[in-house]
Amino acid sequence: MKRTGCFKASHFNFFRNIEKRELFAGDIDVIIGDDFTGNIALKVSEGLFDVVETFLQKELSSTFTTKLWYLVSRRAYRRLQEHVNYSEYSAPPLFGATRLCVTGHGKSSVKAIRNAIATACRFTKGDLIGSFKKEILSSTIMRP
Repeated sequence: MKRTGCFKASHFNFFRNIEKRELFAGDIDVIIGDDFTGNIALKVSEGLFDVVETFLQKELSSTFTTKLWYLVSRRAYRRLQEHVNYSEYSAPPLFGATRLCVTGHGKSSVKAIRNAIATACRFTKGDLIGSFKKEILSSTIMRP
């Protein structure tokens, strides 16, 4: 994939802006956005999954056939729940700060907080902020 945009001359693997249909395709590891837009995307995504999960639970318990189907597919259903469960993933770093800051979810469980602390420790040991700052300063950022 060819690099484009303002990070073209940097060492970052920025390729392009994404379209909304690509948000959940699974091909993108990091999405950078402003706080407002990112928070809306995150909250809508969480809300949508909660609605779909509630709907599926009702539908899968409504008849004998759907209950049987659930028993056959529950392993895949559990993997899906784990894949989208925020507490399974560590807290993302907040860039633009001079010190490390990770952001957690407002309804974080003990597991989510433990994962956030572990992530903060890894980021601190790896000097994430220093490395990021050094990369930004050494890159020639091109204006679009």
